[in-house]
Amino acid sequence: MRLIAQNLPSDQAIQSIQLVGIPFAVGLGDDHAKIKDGYIVTPPGFRMIIIARPQARAFIPKGLMIENDGQWLIHDIRIGNKSMVITGGGEAIPAAAMRGQMLTLDKVVPGQDFAIEASYIGPSSDPQPFVCDVIGDAE
Repeated sequence: MRLIAQNLPSDQAIQSIQLVGIPFAVGLGDDHAKIKDGYIVTPPGFRMIIIARPQARAFIPKGLMIENDGQWLIHDIRIGNKSMVITGGGEAIPAAAMRGQMLTLDKVVPGQDFAIEASYIGPSSDPQPFVCDVIGDAE
């Protein structure tokens, strides 16, 4: 997952650290979440948490661009330990429903986690990568 500041020239991109995905399911062992071609992959139906952490500047997220968004569910978006997605009854949001939507999220300060909890629901039975760009502004 990359944090992309649209208000900065391309040579001044937001520096962030992408942390390894954290498998999130009862009984899910380390053998289920893997790194493949630089991306974290997980089997269908299992949740994973992908974290990016800005390093030098604060970042205000405004939108998500998720590759193959019709094949992913978003369970939560967190900044620090605060949930930004409140869904009635704990229902997940199809990632495709977020396409083109402007998000109103809190500022992510340097060193703070920006996390997306997602699960793959597509047709493949093989583990799939979660590829996401977070578009926003730097401060």
